[in-house]
Amino acid sequence: MKLSTQLMLMASAMSLSLGLAANAVQAEEAAAKDNGNVTEVVIYANRSTATSAQMKSANTISVMSAEDLEHTAVHNVAEALALLPGVTVTNTGNSFFGGVDGASRGEGMFVGVRGMNTEFTLALINGVNVAQGMPYSRQVQLSLLPPSGLKTIVVNKNSTAEMDGDAIGGTVDFRTPSAFGFKDGFMSVAVSGRVESRARDYGEDGLGGGVSAEYARRFGANKQFGFYGSAFYDKRNYANSMIAGIMTAQQDGSWGYLHAVKDASGNFQNPTGYEKEANLAQTGLNIGVSTGFTERYGGNFSADWRVDDTLDLYLRGSYAFAETHQNSTLAQFVNSKVYVENAATPGLFDLTGVTNSSVRAWYETNPEQADLGTLSLGAVKRVGNWTLSPSVFYSEGDNDRPNHIEASMRNNQSDDYNKGPLAGQTVPYAGMFIAYNSDGYPIPMLNATQQTQINNASTTLLARRAGQLTQQFSGQEKAGLKFDAQYDFDGGNLAYIKTGLKYVASHRRVINRDWTNNHLANVMQKAGVKWADVGLATDYFDSIYPGLYTIRAPKVNQDRLFEIF
Repeated sequence: MKLSTQLMLMASAMSLSLGLAANAVQAEEAAAKDNGNVTEVVIYANRSTATSAQMKSANTISVMSAEDLEHTAVHNVAEALALLPGVTVTNTGNSFFGGVDGASRGEGMFVGVRGMNTEFTLALINGVNVAQGMPYSRQVQLSLLPPSGLKTIVVNKNSTAEMDGDAIGGTVDFRTPSAFGFKDGFMSVAVSGRVESRARDYGEDGLGGGVSAEYARRFGANKQFGFYGSAFYDKRNYANSMIAGIMTAQQDGSWGYLHAVKDASGNFQNPTGYEKEANLAQTGLNIGVSTGFTERYGGNFSADWRVDDTLDLYLRGSYAFAETHQNSTLAQFVNSKVYVENAATPGLFDLTGVTNSSVRAWYETNPEQADLGTLSLGAVKRVGNWTLSPSVFYSEGDNDRPNHIEASMRNNQSDDYNKGPLAGQTVPYAGMFIAYNSDGYPIPMLNATQQTQINNASTTLLARRAGQLTQQFSGQEKAGLKFDAQYDFDGGNLAYIKTGLKYVASHRRVINRDWTNNHLANVMQKAGVKWADVGLATDYFDSIYPGLYTIRAPKVNQDRLFEIF
């Protein structure tokens, strides 16, 4: 019995791994041909054999070995692949689940090769084309897969004749072990724990952890049967701060030119001779907090039968599921810009300040349920110099947003019962709205009225709609078959000839539904309805951004929001 303890520290998380191994892992490598080309890689147990494979390969590849994966303190395989040259990882917030709240999850999601878009990467698990569950996208959500239960990841940065032709950027092949890659009776268990410091800053849980296990055994009179299985479970609780200057500039027009000229339509434009970037000014700001958790589970298995020296049969499968609950609250400041014509330069206008301040708060959920599974059944038959490899396969992937809901409030809400701002709540602001501290962070220069409104948003701001609900379901199924045939020559300059065929059929579905309720004042049939009045928020985060902004943010009762909706 071998016992090892390993401690790994990350920027805001701590991982503790405990490994129990009955026997050391034995590497199973394919023999290299006379010309030095590696024709097949099953398992590379350590960095030395992985490096050797890269040097001998006929095309440009990078190989991540079992040892690399075991000693990598990352959340998922996408982040592990970031350690390889020529591989780029796209984080949450840069995909369909984009935006500043998605980015607050802070984990790698997709993989690109050779600097190309991640949609140009082909993902395989044990040679099976992985289904793409993301809506409107070819991207495969690799954040589902933990860095466990995988023994080799091969990144092909260009394609050879026998590979799939739809890998524009490259091919990432995840390979799971079989029982014949271990000494008989192998077992391992790993336990991990983590704490997220930013969540603790908010007084939230921030704790998490997981467990993974592997088991391999060979049985039968001649040990001709083999079974390998792995399973994992982990949970992450997180909270992060958000500053969304670009978001408010794009959606609310909260930007302007410090100096501007009017075009023929009366719109303010950047004057000739002024550098645009240096002439830009921010006139509004969104600041927020995002909290939630991600729970994952799944595993892999491989059942092998070495019938005789000429025939191998196998059945391999993998499955991963992840559920994320994410809730975000943002404080918003949207202002009208004030331009005054420059007395010294007629036709040139100066941005002198902002007015008609709209103080707002906005809440939204960003839930996700995603899964990914593969199954393949195949054989390897050797007849003389021929090696015949038929197989059938199936893959399914889903990515759903089951109950995305939004609600907001503002001081200048207008509906059938509220006509613009409450008396005395819209105060002209003399001078620019945004200043910057020594670290370059934008600081809103709030006056006393604005400070009171945002710090007591649940009781001072007027509720808008009684919620907007969006449900989206997306998935894909793939099934197919392939047949490869290879003829090995006994000598000479020609090592082998390989040919084959592959057929893949796929079906994709995307369902999107959206419901928008009436204004909450219209539902309640009275003016002046606040979130506190209907039980939507009764508590606050003491600071929406600890250490930078002292602004408070309401804690929304999500169950109550769904009741009202």
